[in-house]
Amino acid sequence: MVSDKRIQREVVDASTIFRLTGNWTTASLALLEDEVRHIVAAASSITSPLKIDASEIESIDTNGAWLLSQFVQAFEQHGVAIQRIGLNDEHLSLFGHIIAYSQACKHPKAITSESV
Repeated sequence: MVSDKRIQREVVDASTIFRLTGNWTTASLALLEDEVRHIVAAASSITSPLKIDASEIESIDTNGAWLLSQFVQAFEQHGVAIQRIGLNDEHLSLFGHIIAYSQACKHPKAITSESV
């Protein structure tokens, strides 16, 4: 039986590897959110270096990139070193925009009468 899971966890030597597969798009968001929620809930139990292998992602849109950023940030908040593998130029660009927007939302600039 083929697994419907889009995130496969593997432990190799002292590293945890999450292999991401399939479509990370709005159409598959419900399934992905459930998987990410379960993994993020256990994020504090992973302290070893982490690899996220996205080479098997078939397609990704803004919602998928946002969910991937939440996945990554959950581990970064626990101080886990993350190595990203297999993100192509399209993935990196979209992922970068999501991260930049997310950070801007956390630290908005004050609006003053001088800046308007």
